[in-house]
Amino acid sequence: MKSISDIGKLLMIKSPFYGFFMLNLQKSFSESLPTAGVAKDGINIKLLINPTFWESLSNDHKLGLFLHEVLHICFFHLTTRSYYADKKLFNIAADISLNQYIQKDWLPDGALLPSTYPELNLELKEGTKYYYQELQKNLNSNEPCDALMNLYDTDIHPTWKEFDELTSSEKELIKNQIDHVLKETVKQTERSRGNIPGELKDYISSLFTPKQSFFDWKSYLRRTLCSSKEYYTKKNRRMNSLRFPDFAGIKTLPKQNILVAIDTSGSINKDDLKEFYNEIYHIYKTGTTVTIVEADTKITNKYNFKGKFNDYITGRGGTDFTEVIKYYNTNRNLYTNLVYFTDGHGSTDIKPFKRMLWVICSTGTKEKTLPSNIIKIQ
Repeated sequence: MKSISDIGKLLMIKSPFYGFFMLNLQKSFSESLPTAGVAKDGINIKLLINPTFWESLSNDHKLGLFLHEVLHICFFHLTTRSYYADKKLFNIAADISLNQYIQKDWLPDGALLPSTYPELNLELKEGTKYYYQELQKNLNSNEPCDALMNLYDTDIHPTWKEFDELTSSEKELIKNQIDHVLKETVKQTERSRGNIPGELKDYISSLFTPKQSFFDWKSYLRRTLCSSKEYYTKKNRRMNSLRFPDFAGIKTLPKQNILVAIDTSGSINKDDLKEFYNEIYHIYKTGTTVTIVEADTKITNKYNFKGKFNDYITGRGGTDFTEVIKYYNTNRNLYTNLVYFTDGHGSTDIKPFKRMLWVICSTGTKEKTLPSNIIKIQ
């Protein structure tokens, strides 16, 4: 019989996305429950499996068990169940919803599917909410389904009760943790040329969609165009060429080249970096050329931003803004502006020779001693 580790590797081969996700999930044997289930582990989630139950399963059914539990996590069933009045009915609806994404030979006999209740005429591959509402209608009818009534009194997810008791902020922490694992899984899956499951594509896509910018970068950058030394040409069909009357005219426009500094000192956390990255992405989307420097007490990395950030950051030491401003002053003919993203916990003894803007993260401090203009993300 294959071990938990062996089944995890096999799942990675057969379904890379869910296999990689399973790698990030703590798994252990426990006799505290009759079969298997996901349970809370701080702000994380762990998979508990009864060893006797595990040994009774075929390898295919072990794969199905892993996929079943991972889908519960990916569909956020653990943290949304508390919003439903009838928890037992939600358990059934959740299983009907996700078992449709597991191949039939991986499912055990009696696995809940729309076909389990043929008299309800349930639609295929609808969300948990739909199945909950349809089951509820049947239970409240004059002739409830016998198969549904027989299962209704069974608590098929006993380990979920601890999730029901979480506060909204605790649920948000767990959701953020799942989102993080989903993002990391996407990166790993793309490297191995695996496919992202269709049932999660829309949600995963939303994780990588930037949020609305806090600051109106388009208007701000328009005001700094006067200092641009670089120009580009654009066809203008509203006016004809003076030399060639039958052709569109050419319009010459100034082009921004912004130096963006990211504070990568030890006081900057992941949430701060997320705020910085979102604003920088919106700067880039205005058509501006963006050069990024990462710095703590000194410049540790420099690269041209093309719409995608590096998978790592450099620095993580103390904070001193001096070297970046010195670099900007020395190369002031290359850049129209310096935008410095930081938490504000640092100092400098020099001033920029040209326009500069400090952007302080939402948890940072607006230090009045910083030279030039300052805004704070709210």
